[in-house]
Amino acid sequence: MRKFLRFYLPLIFLFIASCIFAAIYILVNHPVVLKYLDDKSRVTVISPPIDAVVSVGGAEQSEAKVFEKDGYFFLKSTAFDLLVIDKSRKDVLLPNAGCSEMLFPKYLFEEDCLHSGFFFSGEKGGGFNTELKISDSNINFFIPKIIDGRFEKGEKIEIIFKGV
Repeated sequence: MRKFLRFYLPLIFLFIASCIFAAIYILVNHPVVLKYLDDKSRVTVISPPIDAVVSVGGAEQSEAKVFEKDGYFFLKSTAFDLLVIDKSRKDVLLPNAGCSEMLFPKYLFEEDCLHSGFFFSGEKGGGFNTELKISDSNINFFIPKIIDGRFEKGEKIEIIFKGV
């Protein structure tokens, strides 16, 4: 019995310490993930990403991920936090910062992003025309840049779906 405890007790301690460390890491770096565990929150998990190529201003963004759920495309990239493309409204939504988290490159946790932020064509977006075009094989639109307090045409974003 002593040999058993001498060998396995440090392993059990290491496992428990690792679980505690992982929980603290998630608490600090991915708060939306913890909100997902709360039954009262409105956090949903969208997975897996769609096989697509994303270009911003003509430069391919290899780290960008595209997700689809309930008539919306969610575009997550380092060039911008998150953009939501509403297929039925044919507009692009810029949600409030912090409403989404990526956990590994496969899981997008979004916390009610559709009800926060603003549509570019709406009043808060200054009526900016994104020139959104959606087809079976790709999505094209422009994101605005602010010049002298006005929205001007910015970089073109192109999403090309692979295998279509």
